[in-house]
Amino acid sequence: MELLIEQGSHWDTPYGEMRFANALADDVLLLHKVPTGETKFVQRAEFVKLLGEEKIRQIKLYKRRKPFIALDGSKAEREVLQECNDNEVFGPDEETGPEALRARTFQFYVKAYDKDPSVRLSKRSLGVFIHQLRPQAEERGLTHNVKPARLYAAIKNCGAPGDRPLRLFRSRRGKGTRKRLDEFVLGALDRACALYWRNRTWDYNDAYAAFRGEMRRENERRDAAGEPRVKYPKRMETLRRRITAGICHQNWKLKYGAREADHKFKGVRAGLSAERPLELVIMDHTVCKTFTVLDTSTYIPFKGRATLTVAIDVATRMPLGHLISFEPPSLYSVMTTLKRVNKNKDYIKKVFADIVGKWDGWGHPETLLVDNGLEFTSPSIKDALEDIGTEVVWAPVRTPEYKAIGERFFRTLDTMLFDKLPGSAVYDPKTMSALGLDPSKEAVISLGDLDRLIHQVIITYTNEEHSGIDNAVPAVVWEQKIRRYGRRFIPDLRQLNSMLGQVHTGQITRNGVRFRNMRFRDQKAVSYLLDSIVKDEPKRSQSGKRLSSARANIKFKYNPGDASSIEVWNHGGTPKHYVTLPNADARFASGISFWQAERIRDYAIEKKLPFDTDEQKWEAREALRKYYDSLWAERMRDRRDARRSAAQSMGTYEEADNAPDQQPIRIRTSEVVVDVDEAPLVPTAPPAGERDDDTEPAAGFAPSKASVKKAKETRERKRKEQEQQEKEEAKAKAARESAGKVDLNANGQTSYAERLKQKMNWQTGSNGRKDK
Repeated sequence: MELLIEQGSHWDTPYGEMRFANALADDVLLLHKVPTGETKFVQRAEFVKLLGEEKIRQIKLYKRRKPFIALDGSKAEREVLQECNDNEVFGPDEETGPEALRARTFQFYVKAYDKDPSVRLSKRSLGVFIHQLRPQAEERGLTHNVKPARLYAAIKNCGAPGDRPLRLFRSRRGKGTRKRLDEFVLGALDRACALYWRNRTWDYNDAYAAFRGEMRRENERRDAAGEPRVKYPKRMETLRRRITAGICHQNWKLKYGAREADHKFKGVRAGLSAERPLELVIMDHTVCKTFTVLDTSTYIPFKGRATLTVAIDVATRMPLGHLISFEPPSLYSVMTTLKRVNKNKDYIKKVFADIVGKWDGWGHPETLLVDNGLEFTSPSIKDALEDIGTEVVWAPVRTPEYKAIGERFFRTLDTMLFDKLPGSAVYDPKTMSALGLDPSKEAVISLGDLDRLIHQVIITYTNEEHSGIDNAVPAVVWEQKIRRYGRRFIPDLRQLNSMLGQVHTGQITRNGVRFRNMRFRDQKAVSYLLDSIVKDEPKRSQSGKRLSSARANIKFKYNPGDASSIEVWNHGGTPKHYVTLPNADARFASGISFWQAERIRDYAIEKKLPFDTDEQKWEAREALRKYYDSLWAERMRDRRDARRSAAQSMGTYEEADNAPDQQPIRIRTSEVVVDVDEAPLVPTAPPAGERDDDTEPAAGFAPSKASVKKAKETRERKRKEQEQQEKEEAKAKAARESAGKVDLNANGQTSYAERLKQKMNWQTGSNGRKDK
């Protein structure tokens, strides 16, 4: 066989440690597993392949004498196999040190001995040999004083003739384990260390106290048994060094948890990367540092911190869309941002005529990276992304570093904008309280002005160097890569309104679809839908009467911010597509959200207003608007109703599409896009019509059996605790009455704590009245 493998050599392989036995016919290698002796046949080609892939290596073993205690108690030595890697390699700071000099000197004499067979191993002969070679060694700078006995040990223990690696000549003095303490003491130290690493709150003092307690109990036992007392370290430093030596990922995970251990010991994973624009887009939320005083669209006087949603392209660091609103992250904000990502930004020169520059970030994303928030994991967002042909990827839970690109963009916004505005919360609440700062009192900016400033900052950001893309300019990189790879886009943006919506299921009849106490119908559209999909319905689902209406189960989508229509999925059409059903009360539903429509209906019922005809519904809508106007002076920022009303009345800059150039118009805070020069366009047809799972209703958030069981146990436990508390209060009350004491809670009187709280409120000028 062409491979020269030493018989009996050891190899580290994917099958474990193997010993080479022999070469058989047909280029077959016979290996034996160490130490079981299990036989393994390996083809020469496979052996060479593993060798090239660095999956196999030879383990160099050398004979050395290891001391041991014989049965008669005398000291003796025996030959053992030592792996070369057991000796440490000389580090960069040790290559010129005394230990490296000693090793090189011994290596020089041993190699010279291997070349001269006339030298004997007697002490006298080795002494003469060293004396003769000393001038040559000193010429090479090898000045370590070599003794004959130590040279004899090096010849025997440090490799074999022709194979004398330097690391084997390294001194192992002090490298072995020393056991100067009693076995019980060593075990107690190990147990104290284990207790330290198992308990998060334990420090060195707690571990040492446990060690001393175990030593005290052991000595008390020995005293009672007449045995000699055990000696143990009286200083905590011994235990502290052992605990420090145990610092590693495994122990840190045991004490502080896997996440903290990973942050401390695991290397940082490579950042997200993409080569083509729109190949990977990150979407994330953050709460703005700046307090905002007014919602521009509804003129409701909020004074709070808005939520910003941003989508960023990974390959070019180009922002593709954003949304700023008072409402916390929701499905509506995600859907609206997705629409802005897919639309160009031509509206900027119409809506924000004073902004100089261009924003060209728009297109159809291939993959969207999001976190595990409820707004991203709902069935509606999954269905919507499948419809438009965008793959969704969820980042690991509680790992903001996985979306570091988005986090860095938020920090850039803080530096360039939010930290510079009046009313900005630049410190944490505790620090601001200590400094006497109240950002809400300094807030002067409206939501619309903040939206305009964000547009300006984004344009500035895209025209500055970015270290994440090798100090290139995002706008330039975006333009270059768009010209090279093209721009994915959706040819018919009207489809976005139907596909990027919230998913719901229902039933359609001749009278249309009833949803959220409203009727959606159109004679031609309903006739077309029934004619297309009823044939696929089970026969038993239809009425047996000949003159009865046909009915069919459907899936439809709706925009929570627009109650004027819904989009019904025609799964029986060729090709499959969405059909728009308008609201039967078109005038009433124009420009309002589903939430607002429900609030108008609830208000009409509360005030006993008629709510049947379109005119009556319109009057109820106007009455509710006047009611909101009457609450202008109240603290509307504390009312969730007001926040939802403002958030769901935001426009999408679509009203700017038909406006003349350079004529700023009043808009509602919402969406973004830009001009495209001569970049190639790549139309991408949404795959909604090709899906075969359209008849299945979207799954909701069904709780698991474990969570249902846990909730039931929690309710039962709280019920028992409440019963026990009531019994104890009754006993305490009976005891006070028997002792002639007055019950402070009796007859509706408040307790001392409540009276004290009222007194403090009165002193600070508060009347204790809750806001309406």
